Amino acid sequence: MSGESQSTTAPAEGPSDEAAHLKTEQQGDARALKALMRPVAPQLAIGRLLAAVSGILAVVPYIALVNIGQLLLDAADSGSGVDRAGVSRWLGVLMAAFTLRLFTYFVALLITHFADITLGHLIRKRMVGRFSRVPLV
Repeated sequence: MSGESQSTTAPAEGPSDEAAHLKTEQQGDARALKALMRPVAPQLAIGRLLAAVSGILAVVPYIALVNIGQLLLDAADSGSGVDRAGVSRWLGVLMAAFTLRLFTYFVALLITHFADITLGHLIRKRMVGRFSRVPLV
């Protein structure tokens, strides 16, 4: 007899079989999640779009501040008075952009929170429907 032991069990699945099984399972999970999210997908897309707009608007106040600073530096370099109309205009842009950014972000959060509430309601409704058909014994 040799020192090698012989196994009577079948060899385990190879790494490629496990990976293929895992990938198939993940694809099924992704399809199930997509089907679950389908009723709220439009609201989530609108919320993402508004959040992106809010992110873009977040840059505008800094642009306005740079322009206000440039107007003040130009006035200091030339020794003349500050262009009050220019500063007021950029200050208005700054305030409007900041307010619009906050409002846009608030609406995005409102929409996504309502989508979350709707999704939670749909999940609970499906659970109740499924549990109502389960035998008690």
